[in-house]
Amino acid sequence: MTNQDDPPMNPADVHKKAEEAAMEQVVQTPEDSADLSPEEMRKTIHKLLLKQIELERQNEELRTGQTQVKAEESLREQHDFSESLIATAQIIILVLDIQGCIVRFNPYMEQLVGYTLDEVRGMDWFETFIKLENNNTVKSVFILNP
Repeated sequence: MTNQDDPPMNPADVHKKAEEAAMEQVVQTPEDSADLSPEEMRKTIHKLLLKQIELERQNEELRTGQTQVKAEESLREQHDFSESLIATAQIIILVLDIQGCIVRFNPYMEQLVGYTLDEVRGMDWFETFIKLENNNTVKSVFILNP
């Protein structure tokens, strides 16, 4: 088995390694394939074809798995990049749920409002940060335009 960090072998190297492994194994077949009956020859060919199909399917599963791992890695990188932008941007990033409760905001917003996200998460944004006389008007506009 190869190390995951090793570069993939080219097909010629794979074939050579397979040949070497086959030579090391004791094959219990007659010395001369002419000694095989037609039925034994058909069974042997059938077994070889089945093994080939099995290996091709295993290879496809490995390729699919590698593709999925690469996609997950790319998604993780994109997520990390987005998170770093949110954390460092000198702009207000505020996320509210459909009722107007605070889901998230960035560190810059924390500096502006004087509260950490953990202190106000889940609280009604409008009741907490909008002047009482404007609260209902602003909130009604927000709720009408989700």
